[in-house]
Amino acid sequence: MSTTGRAGLAAKYGGTAGPTRGAGLAGKLTPLTSTPDPADSALDKPPAPLSAPLPSPLVEPDGVPVARRRGGPTRAPASTPTGSRLVSIAIDAEVREALRAYAARTQLTHPTVALRAVQAHANDLATHWTKPATTSAGALFEGAAAPPRVGPARSTAQMRLRDGDLATLDGLVEQWSAPSRSALLNEALQRYLVVDPEMPS
Repeated sequence: MSTTGRAGLAAKYGGTAGPTRGAGLAGKLTPLTSTPDPADSALDKPPAPLSAPLPSPLVEPDGVPVARRRGGPTRAPASTPTGSRLVSIAIDAEVREALRAYAARTQLTHPTVALRAVQAHANDLATHWTKPATTSAGALFEGAAAPPRVGPARSTAQMRLRDGDLATLDGLVEQWSAPSRSALLNEALQRYLVVDPEMPS
């Protein structure tokens, strides 16, 4: 633009040409205001994570992480109570039925009844397997004696015993010369529930 054109523009708006040519435009033009662009403000924010953070692994009360499988976490089978063991006891079927009936009537567990039976007949059980065998008068030959009768049918019972009680019970088996743990408990329960059923309370 020529100097003449600049002077005409300045004169039109009441100004003068030259370095101060913009002074005559003051108050006649609406000043421009900058409006923030939403796209620009988004650039100031930290970038969003590419993926959601992985959830922390499930942890059992004892600090052991729970295994994860498709469909959700799975828990390991519950462990047995600390300080106890599940043992199998072979006892007479008659004794087993008497034990079930008595436990249901008194709301006691089978191990509790069994240990009470041993305690109640401890004196007799201590010598039951150490008594000298009696022989029939006049018997000269072993083959002449009557053959032993077949024992009653046996049934298996599961009992959970504390480690301390189990150790004591096994000690009594050795001390009293009982054939086995099952033989000791069977004899004790036989006396406690069958032979003398009025004794338990």
